[in-house]
Amino acid sequence: MKFKRKTKQYIKFVVVDIIIVLAAGFSFIGVSALAGADLSKGDYIRDVTPLFLGGFSVIVAFTLLKINIDENRKQAKRDRDLQVRPVVTLRVVDGDQLGKNLEKLEMYCPLESEEENEFKSFFLEAENFGQGPALEVILIFVSDPLDQDFLASGGIESIKVNEKVAAHVEMEMPNGFSEQIISVCSDIYGHRHFGFHTLWLDDDLNIYVLSNSYQEYGEWFFKRDMFKTMMSIPCSKENVSGSLA
Repeated sequence: MKFKRKTKQYIKFVVVDIIIVLAAGFSFIGVSALAGADLSKGDYIRDVTPLFLGGFSVIVAFTLLKINIDENRKQAKRDRDLQVRPVVTLRVVDGDQLGKNLEKLEMYCPLESEEENEFKSFFLEAENFGQGPALEVILIFVSDPLDQDFLASGGIESIKVNEKVAAHVEMEMPNGFSEQIISVCSDIYGHRHFGFHTLWLDDDLNIYVLSNSYQEYGEWFFKRDMFKTMMSIPCSKENVSGSLA
């Protein structure tokens, strides 16, 4: 896909270069005619052809130089971003396993009241496996992504590389229920990174994170007003957002 895009870009530049050279050549012919130069077709071909070829070569050379400079600049930016990219993973841990130095974040995420719902209190551990610190980490609990049904969100100021931060979560969820958690964080350059995590409660009332995945995209979703509103609401018993759908 990237190769096709670059090929189209090169073809576009070459076509533009040809148009510029042709325009310059015909301008030269027009100026010569206006000046009263008595040149035959053979003279025009003999005199103008080297100008066409020389001008085309120079313009193409400068175009390729510009493309190479732009590509090198983009590659340098990609390499720089890779060196500071945070990757946040989540897992459910036993409260007794938590160290004394771990930060604890109280979060309360209720669902609509149903008799079959199971109230769960558990510790969710976030760890940064990336190359740089994860800043302004937001954990957003999503009960139904298709219906845009969002629960409350909670934030962690930062997670250093290989650091673990524990969040104490209290929430209601039915048995056999899978819930999506979206983690959003920024690197030191302010670029946002997204993680998608599946929370699962089995029939034996055991709760655990079923999967973790990292995504470089998602900015289009992040710009939505509802998503921004979710991130601004603390996930606590005193300030519960509920569904914004």
